[in-house]
Amino acid sequence: MNPAQESPIKPWLRGWFDIGSNLEHDWVRRLAKYGVLLSADVTGEDEHQTGLTDPEVWLTGAPDVIMLPPFWKKSHIVEVKTTEHEKVMKMIADPNDTPYSHQKYLRQCKLYISEANAQEWSPTVVVC
Repeated sequence: MNPAQESPIKPWLRGWFDIGSNLEHDWVRRLAKYGVLLSADVTGEDEHQTGLTDPEVWLTGAPDVIMLPPFWKKSHIVEVKTTEHEKVMKMIADPNDTPYSHQKYLRQCKLYISEANAQEWSPTVVVC
């Protein structure tokens, strides 16, 4: 993330960004170790996240995790976000009354799910 800055990033905000990034990397490491990670392992040798592209609508994106949980037949998209506990509880209580920033995160995740399912590489497996 490289937001436009009129002034230097405040230390508490930089810490918040780092916490979110570390949380995401922790999940990626655990899923890779568990053997269910399908997307790039950004904590290992891969430098960039797995990207999705839809040239028809000029859309690109990079979900945090694409995984195949045990016994599932289709991949699962995970997008890691950090926020205040109160905001999460408010979203759970009334999904239609979410803060603007969280509405765009919900749209982002839905878009990634749709695009990932449309990709040729999106795995479909037969589970024994």
